[in-house]
Amino acid sequence: MCQAANNGIFSVAPLSGIVPLDVTATFQNGSSCTPFTLTWGDGTNDNYSGPPTGTSCTQQTVTITKTHTYSQAGTSTVSFQMGSAATSTQIVTVLSATGTAPTITSQDTNDTYPGGTVHIHGTNFTAANDILLDGTAVQTNVGSTDNGTTLTLLIPANYPTGDHNYTLTVRNANGTSNASNLRVGGQVASTPITITLANGTSWAVPTNWNPSKNTIEVIGGGGGGGGNATYVPSDYKSPDGGGGGGGGGYSLASNVGLTPGSAVSYSVGSGGGAAVAGGDTYVCNSSSNCSGITGSAVVSGAKGGSGGSSAGGAGGAAASGIGTTKRSGGTGGAPIVGGGGCGGSWVAGGGGGGAAGGSSDGSNGNGYLGGAGGGANAGGGGNGGTCRFGGPGSNYGGGGGGAGTGALLYGEVGGAGAPGYIVITYYPYTQSGSGQAANNQSPNQSRLASALVALESALKIILQLFQ
Repeated sequence: MCQAANNGIFSVAPLSGIVPLDVTATFQNGSSCTPFTLTWGDGTNDNYSGPPTGTSCTQQTVTITKTHTYSQAGTSTVSFQMGSAATSTQIVTVLSATGTAPTITSQDTNDTYPGGTVHIHGTNFTAANDILLDGTAVQTNVGSTDNGTTLTLLIPANYPTGDHNYTLTVRNANGTSNASNLRVGGQVASTPITITLANGTSWAVPTNWNPSKNTIEVIGGGGGGGGNATYVPSDYKSPDGGGGGGGGGYSLASNVGLTPGSAVSYSVGSGGGAAVAGGDTYVCNSSSNCSGITGSAVVSGAKGGSGGSSAGGAGGAAASGIGTTKRSGGTGGAPIVGGGGCGGSWVAGGGGGGAAGGSSDGSNGNGYLGGAGGGANAGGGGNGGTCRFGGPGSNYGGGGGGAGTGALLYGEVGGAGAPGYIVITYYPYTQSGSGQAANNQSPNQSRLASALVALESALKIILQLFQ
């Protein structure tokens, strides 16, 4: 609804809505010298008393807009008076929410780039939803699968590419939702980048990090094999062999949110020495609260295997890991009488447990034979000593074999466990422009962009090794 106001039109929109309500007043001013008074009716106003003395006036009709937010329910009279013209008024009705406001519980993380779509999940969504990014409404309800628990957001194609975080809210007649963060990036490369960390304690998150398509895999350090018992002169055959060390556990975390360009801490579990437990391996999302696998910043973590003793050491337990997929390392084997070719009553050390991997738990030591690893990069356990020292575990995370006994040989030590490992894989944002523009790239252009991203990450890894 509009009313005449001096040289132009005075209007207010919207005239009703749910608190908090943003209202815009629009009017025309025929001269920069003409003062006006705009009263919002809730104790606030926007007034203009004219230009400073001596300033020339521009005789040109200009459209002016003023915006105001009503934070309380009620009826307000908006009054506008310009120059010597009569006062114009509009009535604004601000309503309280009559139902339950919507709540955002999660969001799909694929296709979050300009021109893409993302599904918003929550409760109490209605057909009259507004989805806002940093307070600006964007197109919603695209598609036929939307209902009371799902909305579809179309990210405008003209939004900037790269790494941008927006405040996401959902608003309808019942109120405004809780706020959530939505990251909008560039197109996603078709070829992943893989980063391995076998030492060091700090990692710089790549600037093209994609929190929507990544995995962080970790393997704990293997435990060391147990030694044989002390020789007793009255019975030279009394020394017992040592048990094998436990294999390191395995964990995988997917779609981890890390801040591009930031430094995060990590720890690669060391292999245990003779009869010593292997270290825990973990990655954090910051450089603080990361002093151990139980730290609040840990996003992916795997336990190290226990050291062997007179019995086999336990593998790193899945229950103690951090991640979406968790597996246990194999238990070290027990010493075996007459095993491994020693013959008679001589004792062979137990085989080390295999490290867990992406395919399965690590296998237990089988007699004096080391257990197999549970997948790629998961090392097998070392064999138990047939008459003397235990064998070392294999990379990565394999448990060491226990020491055996032989003629007058005692006090021998078990094999060392293998160290842990970290593998980070992600599909980078190419930052190649809007979704539509990126789809028009030639295959050679796409391959070149991916190659440059891979080269950048490789150079960062090389620099870290020399720090």
